[in-house]
Amino acid sequence: MTMIEGRTSFARTPEEIFDFLADPRHEPAYNPLVLSARKETAGPIGPGTRFAQRVKSFGRAGDVSILLVDCERPHRLTWAIGSTGMAIDGTEEITQETDQTTVHWSWDFRARGGLRLLGPLVGWAGRRLEQRVWADMKSHLEGTTMATRTRPQDQRTSIRPLLGLRRQPGRLALWVFRLPLPLYRAGWGWLFLGHTFLVLTHVGRRSGKAYAAAAMVLAEDKTTGEAVICSVWGRNTDWVRNLRAHPALRVQIGRTSFVPEHRFLTDQESFAVGAEFVHRHPWRVRLIGRVLGVDLRSEAGMREFIDGRPFVALRPAGRGPSWKGVAGSARSVASVENERR
Repeated sequence: MTMIEGRTSFARTPEEIFDFLADPRHEPAYNPLVLSARKETAGPIGPGTRFAQRVKSFGRAGDVSILLVDCERPHRLTWAIGSTGMAIDGTEEITQETDQTTVHWSWDFRARGGLRLLGPLVGWAGRRLEQRVWADMKSHLEGTTMATRTRPQDQRTSIRPLLGLRRQPGRLALWVFRLPLPLYRAGWGWLFLGHTFLVLTHVGRRSGKAYAAAAMVLAEDKTTGEAVICSVWGRNTDWVRNLRAHPALRVQIGRTSFVPEHRFLTDQESFAVGAEFVHRHPWRVRLIGRVLGVDLRSEAGMREFIDGRPFVALRPAGRGPSWKGVAGSARSVASVENERR
C-alpha cells in the first residue's frame, strides 16, 4: 500500500472545481496519458456513476475503470479506480480560501501482480506523475474556459514524450534509467539490480559539484572489476562532457564501490562490446531496439547505434589493464547470430 497526497489551489469557485473533478471525461484535455474517457452509467453524475478511460502506460494502452463512490457538492469526492496493475482509493477535499479554492487530494495505491515487487518505486513515480497531472490541470483551468475540449496539437508537442529515446529521453525512459539512484541510496541497489546498472558519480565541468548518473552495464570484467557503459542519448550528455573535463569520483555497482579510472572506447572496441551484449542479453536487445527503432541484431544497426554514442570503460584505479574482452574480441554481430542458430 502506498499513500500519495498533495494540495493544489485554483483561481476558481468551489462549485466550478467540484463539477470539473466530478467528471473524468475532462481529463484528456490536460493529461496526455489519458487517450479517451466516457461515462458508462445513465443519469446525472452522483454516487454510483461509473466512467471508463483508455490510458497509455509503459508504451501500451489499457483500460481504467472509475467509480464515484460518494460525493458532497462542493466539498468532497470519493473514488475507486481500478486497472490491471493497480487499485486506487482516492479522496478529493475542496475548501474555499479567500480568493482561491484548494483541493486536498489523497490516493491509496495498491499494486497488483508483478508491480507489488516495486513497492517504493511505485510511490516515488506516482508522486511525481500526480504532481505533474495536477499542475497541468491547474494550467488548463486557469487558462481556458471550463468546457471540455481536446488539447490543441501545438500544445501537445511541448509535452515530453513517454519514451522519446531516439532524440531525447522521455518520461518513462527517464523514470526507468533513474530507478537505480533511489534504490542505491536506500541500500537496495544490489538486491534489485545486481550488476545490471551502475551509478557513476561525476564532477560538473563548470560548477565543480558532484552529480550522480545511472547507466546500464554492457560488459563487465570480473577479474579487473572494469565495467563498460554507454551514453544512450549521445555525446552531449552531461556526464559524458563532465568525464572529458574531470575524472569520475566514484562508481557503485552491486555491493562494490570504487574510485575509478575511465577511458573512452574506440569504435572497434565499442562494436565488440555491442556484439557480445547481443549474444548475452537478447531480450534487452529486443527492447532497446524497439524503443530506438534500430535493429541491433544486424551489423548495420549496431554501427548506427554506436555512431555518436560514446562507450566508456570504468575500472578501479590502479588495477590491471583495460577490459580483456574488448580489444581482442571484435567479432561481428552476424557471427554471434550464426552461433545462436
